[in-house]
Amino acid sequence: MTRPTRRELLNDGAIAVVLGAAALMLTWGAADAWAPDDRPVDAFALSQVGIAFGALAVRRRWPIFTLAVTTVATSTYLIMTFPYGPILAAFFVAVYTAASRYPLRTSGISVAIALLVLLSHLFVHPSALGGLLGLIPGSAWAVVPFAIGATVRLSREATEAARAEAMRQQLYEERIRLAQEVHDIVGHGLAAIQMQADVALHVDEQQAPRTRAALESISQASAEAFEELRTTLDMVSGAQRTIRESVSPGLGDIDELCERMRAAGVNIVLDMPTQTTEIPPAVDLAAYRVIQESLTNVIRHGAQPSAHIAVTLNDGDLEIRIVNPGPTAHMKAEGRGIQGMRRRVETLGGTLSSGATQGGFEVWARLPIRAQQ
Repeated sequence: MTRPTRRELLNDGAIAVVLGAAALMLTWGAADAWAPDDRPVDAFALSQVGIAFGALAVRRRWPIFTLAVTTVATSTYLIMTFPYGPILAAFFVAVYTAASRYPLRTSGISVAIALLVLLSHLFVHPSALGGLLGLIPGSAWAVVPFAIGATVRLSREATEAARAEAMRQQLYEERIRLAQEVHDIVGHGLAAIQMQADVALHVDEQQAPRTRAALESISQASAEAFEELRTTLDMVSGAQRTIRESVSPGLGDIDELCERMRAAGVNIVLDMPTQTTEIPPAVDLAAYRVIQESLTNVIRHGAQPSAHIAVTLNDGDLEIRIVNPGPTAHMKAEGRGIQGMRRRVETLGGTLSSGATQGGFEVWARLPIRAQQ
């Protein structure tokens, strides 16, 4: 049961006062006219009406207490043979509150006990409401509000459960996205490091300048991979920088990426327009990651260390094509990296395909620009 707010408590108090005042006036002025054969309304009857409605002021804070007080006051009023009247509305509200605030087991037991107490006046005065036949209409004052309150509670719990499930799904998707970012960043960096380390291992002592250049490239690739990884983890921990403001790369960094890969021994031909339209940050980052992961796969799985990259704008879409020429029989058609690229592209409403062609192994992606603007 959620704790009521101060505003809810004030509202309950105001409602109890308004309803109580109306019930007192109706009971005093009209009850005798409704049931002239019943006991005349007096100060004691009005006190029971006041107690029943006064308890409603704390119905959200103490629902069972409210139900108990209202039940005792209403039952006392009826046992004293005062005429049926507005006091039953207080019992109705108390039952509804208990059913809407407590689980079915707790509220069901409480309401059942309250109903037995309420109907006790039928056994004390069998002539009331036609004797035992009065059990049916008398029970309605508990069954109806209980059903309404239980329905409201179940609906509220279903809404909260759906909201919690949506939050869990959003968190899961965010973890998948961040895992893909880490995979792309570290995978590319380590692939470049591996190639440069292999170069260093095959250089003998008489080629010290080449060894130094290779090791410097290793250091640079490691530092850049670490910086991107640190930025990604900063976003997880709640850093205030946005993806656009942080070190998240885009198509403007493709030239630098290609230079690093060329230094690692990959022959790259880049065909990309120098002037492009404004590209949304999400598309810009996805395009960079597709090219980065494709070049990583060239290093790890390519028949030869070369790639042709073509970036074009076509009818509001950004198209990317990366081709690794040479034999492709030994290459995996669908690895973890390609799966990650496809998931990233499809999340933005695009498409990605990969596989062997006459020219080699090709990765092709289409990213919609207008849909993201």
